[in-house]
Amino acid sequence: PEGSPDISPADCALAIKEKNDYAKQTDMGLYLATQFAFEAAPIFAWEKEIRAAGNELPVHIGVPGLATIKTLMRHSAHCGVGASVRFLTRNPVNVLKLTLKDSFLGKYVNAPSSEPSQLMRDLVTGLDADQDCLIQQCHLYPLGGLKKSAAWMYQVQDGEFELGSKGFTVR
Repeated sequence: PEGSPDISPADCALAIKEKNDYAKQTDMGLYLATQFAFEAAPIFAWEKEIRAAGNELPVHIGVPGLATIKTLMRHSAHCGVGASVRFLTRNPVNVLKLTLKDSFLGKYVNAPSSEPSQLMRDLVTGLDADQDCLIQQCHLYPLGGLKKSAAWMYQVQDGEFELGSKGFTVR
């Protein structure tokens, strides 16, 4: 949704058009799968843009799993997830808290959650507001936190969470 440092926007648009054209000629169940992002706004802006340009393929959104802030930052840089890196670094105090949360000082730090619950809540809210949106599902990038990410997903799937104004809390 935030582009790629290796592919121009024009080339991305052409690839999406060609994939749509190919999908119309075959009976393959094609879809668009994205990089991970940390905020819903760029995701919805991108989806509306490609839909207006003629995309009819379902979209599967990449969601970051439960990983350390250091790992998230490293993967963000490698994947070219620019706006999302800016989201993480917008408040350096929270980045510091998230970093300390994963250290021996973690139990003393009141850090924001590194779970993707706020993003998931924002995606659900946005999907509810735009019935024509082509986002159909999410896929999780564990980013080195496979065990924690899998446990989190199973808890969400099993309904072991409580909704709040800033996402949800997994029990």
